[in-house]
Amino acid sequence: THGEAGMSELVRERRPDALVDFELIETLMADVAATCETLRPPSDQRSRRSAFRTAFATVEGITHYLKHEALRDPEKYSPEELALLREEGYTVSPTGGVSVTARRLPSAYNFVFAARMALRPLVSDVVIDPRDPGLLAFNRAIQVRHRVTHPKQASDLTISDDETYSLLEALGWCYELLMRFERAVLNRLEQARTEMDTLIAKFVSSPAAQAYITRTRQPALDSPAELNDAGV
Repeated sequence: THGEAGMSELVRERRPDALVDFELIETLMADVAATCETLRPPSDQRSRRSAFRTAFATVEGITHYLKHEALRDPEKYSPEELALLREEGYTVSPTGGVSVTARRLPSAYNFVFAARMALRPLVSDVVIDPRDPGLLAFNRAIQVRHRVTHPKQASDLTISDDETYSLLEALGWCYELLMRFERAVLNRLEQARTEMDTLIAKFVSSPAAQAYITRTRQPALDSPAELNDAGV
């Protein structure tokens, strides 16, 4: 099995078209790691607020990445799911036509939806338990993020120890979902490579392929005498 740290490199090596998305995720994850270092006790309130904002900027980046990956296989999804993956809404234009509009989705639901959709083509049974402690922590943490980002009173800016712990638990849960997706991608790539190797081996051992290989390995007939002897 591949180590967690090396998974992004392995997937990037085999999926060069995903390079930009991985650079986005790696940059955001590095920001989160640096920010979380400031949460070591005793952490101050400014550091806690900064950590919540940075963490959920990373969640939004991961959500975008997972949706982008899901849209590689659009035939796997219903029209409604595709609209949500593309974050599109529809309305009537002034001329009576259909107008496509950008649709802003709630961050908590959006991330869970993106993870389920990205995993669907790769994993037969995708279940995210609504009672999962990681998901519950995620929902608690995002409410704190909303509170400190849109404060109505001074007390809204104060983040408790329990709320800080919820953020760390939520980040661990998000990271595990991301790693589950990357592991599934690697497994699918390994499976595809094995199938291709099997097909190539079958072709190479076929009579037609063997006859072609035998012909191509015969020495070339260059001189007129050699050509005449060969009956050409």
